Amino acid sequence: MKSNPSVLLAALLLLAASCGDSLGDLGGLVGNYVHNFSNQWEVVKGKPTGLFFFNVSDVDSSKGTGNLAINENTPAETYLLRGTFDNLKVSIHYLTDAERKAIDGIDTNGPLAGTAYKGLLDTLRKPVILRMVNTADGTDSLVLKQGF
Repeated sequence: MKSNPSVLLAALLLLAASCGDSLGDLGGLVGNYVHNFSNQWEVVKGKPTGLFFFNVSDVDSSKGTGNLAINENTPAETYLLRGTFDNLKVSIHYLTDAERKAIDGIDTNGPLAGTAYKGLLDTLRKPVILRMVNTADGTDSLVLKQGF
């Protein structure tokens, strides 16, 4: 059986056009990513000395965004942090002493109170690594590893 190049070309163009239409509905979702922040995070590099525990809220999976409530548990204290994520971009900050007092009545949020970090999730590493830099001091970095 002999094939007709014009018919074959028309069929390929029709297939490509129909795939494009079906991806049109999903095109807005391509590239959006919501990481599973559960589990504890260990400090690989940085000033903090505790284990971090992330709680996620207000997730919009169609945009890949959400809010983070984080506890850093040290042997002596628990410090509170808040943050956001937008796909692989993460921003976190230690609550100021005043913010901490407003939440639970505790007067201090430790030596890093008010310190902010921003960075990226490295999901190609196993376990996942969160690499961040201090927004006020570019020489200060924080690297967290998910799980143990």
